[in-house]
Amino acid sequence: MSGSNWVAAASVIFTSLTAGYATYENNNTNKELEKLKQENSLTVEKFKLDQLLEMEKIKSTQEREAFLQDKTFEVRAQYCNDAKVLHKQLGDLIITSNDRNLEVKAAALTLKSKVTMQAFAYIDDGIYKNYTNQTKNSSEPDDNALVAALATQVRRCATMKPSS
Repeated sequence: MSGSNWVAAASVIFTSLTAGYATYENNNTNKELEKLKQENSLTVEKFKLDQLLEMEKIKSTQEREAFLQDKTFEVRAQYCNDAKVLHKQLGDLIITSNDRNLEVKAAALTLKSKVTMQAFAYIDDGIYKNYTNQTKNSSEPDDNALVAALATQVRRCATMKPSS
């Protein structure tokens, strides 16, 4: 082989090695870039999932608070409705217990005592204290004061806000 052939062969080998090395480096760079891209995608996806989780927690908390407020309102409304019914029943029974017919009177007195006990359960402490103070020095029957106390409780229920 002549000298120019050696130069040409060396040039081809050098060019091939350079191209091979460049391809190897390019592949390594592409692998690194792909790895970084995947890590970035995972980070973004994790961030999205964390945000969704936080949003669901907030929604859940809001729904729970709304449910509890609705339940509180429903319970309070039922309590107030029961107080209204007791107020009407007790007023009617007091009138009926003064009836001249002994059978009607006896039945009304028995039922009145039961309704009276229920009425005490529906009267708030402040109203109950006012009731006991009113009946201490009164010559009128306790029934009138109890009906008035229940009426006060019913009025208080009417003015309460749902959040109370």
